[in-house]
Amino acid sequence: MRILNISDKRQKEIIVKKCDSVFSIGILRREDGENTLNKIATYAQLFAAYDESFILAGYVAFYVNDLITKTAYITMLGVVEKMQKKHVGSQLLKACLNRAAECGMEKVRLEVDKRNERAIKFYEYWGFRYESEKSKNSILMLKEIGSL
Repeated sequence: MRILNISDKRQKEIIVKKCDSVFSIGILRREDGENTLNKIATYAQLFAAYDESFILAGYVAFYVNDLITKTAYITMLGVVEKMQKKHVGSQLLKACLNRAAECGMEKVRLEVDKRNERAIKFYEYWGFRYESEKSKNSILMLKEIGSL
């Protein structure tokens, strides 16, 4: 598995679009989908995972720009269905956490659908803890970078 840092805006858009179906409510199916896609492509850091045949396996998009609270924010982490349960998500998350630490972040926050027990267990395994309810359907989780 290869994890690549993607900086090209157009390439980010292609990656996000290719993986959109892995989410219960993908970016492109949201009311503000095009705006969200543009924000990710323009401002987010993005790591993409590719298998040995250079086929896209997943991505993580995140922000490391909150210099006041020193908190990074993972906006999307998705793995294509045929590559799930092969540690792709773990490799992407580890790359994200390492980059956040390199950028001086002390914490990483994310929002997850509270019905997605598999994702919640995955994040708990990685040391994220429940922080608060974000909406009727989602929770915020937080991890201290020092607990890598």
